[in-house]
Amino acid sequence: MTTTTTKPRIYVACLSSYNEGRLHGRWIDCSADVHDMYRDIESMLAESPSSFAEEFEIHDSDSGFPVQFIIERGLDGIAEVMQASKANDPEAIAAYISFFSEWDVKHFEEAYTARTENVKEYAVDLFWELSAFNSTVQDELGSYINEDKVLREFEIENTVIKWGEFYYIFRSC
Repeated sequence: MTTTTTKPRIYVACLSSYNEGRLHGRWIDCSADVHDMYRDIESMLAESPSSFAEEFEIHDSDSGFPVQFIIERGLDGIAEVMQASKANDPEAIAAYISFFSEWDVKHFEEAYTARTENVKEYAVDLFWELSAFNSTVQDELGSYINEDKVLREFEIENTVIKWGEFYYIFRSC
C-alpha cells in the first residue's frame, strides 16, 4: 500500500499574463519558508510569457485554509499559520480561521481545548471530571443529571465548531 502525503499549496498567478488574457502560474508549497515561496514565485514570473511579469496574485489554495483568508494575509500570513500548524492540529487551525475569519496564534492557543466526535459525551465527561465526585457518588447521582442541560451550558461557555468529521472546542476568552 502506497501512502501519498500532499503538502499544502497555493496557486500563484502572474498578474500581467492574467490581464493579457492568459493564465500563467504555478502551485507552490506553502509549508515552505516565506523566502522559498518568494523564490518560487520569482521563478514563475521569470518563465511568464508576458514581458511585464512583475506582480503576482494568489488565486487558489489546497492548504485547508479558506482562500479569501490566504489572499488577505499574503505570504507572510500564510507562513505564520503554517508554522503554527506544525505545533498544533492543522484541522483545528482551519476550523478556527473559518469560524472567526482571523488568525491570532495567542488566542488560538489559549482557547483551543479539544477535538471530539461527540460533543455531548465530551461535555458530560468533562462535567464529571470537574465535579470531583468519586465514582460511587457519580453512579448514585448519574440518573439525576440532565445531560441535555449539561450540553447546553457547555455550548454557552464554549465555541463548538463542526469541521469535517470532528467538532473543535474553543473556550470563550
